[in-house]
Amino acid sequence: MDRESLQKLLAFTALAILVTSIALAVLQRYVASFISLLAGIIVLSYASELHHAEKA
Repeated sequence: MDRESLQKLLAFTALAILVTSIALAVLQRYVASFISLLAGIIVLSYASELHHAEKA
């Protein structure tokens, strides 16, 4: 798997996690929502780091 497809996969995963966290917040499951939101931010920052490392 090359870097570009890995980046796309990570970005899609991050978006899916963020949407899930919003849905969980609507369902008032705050602990699960917080964990999902945190996981989404971690994956998104990792994808961003890959993008910046690729440019350098």
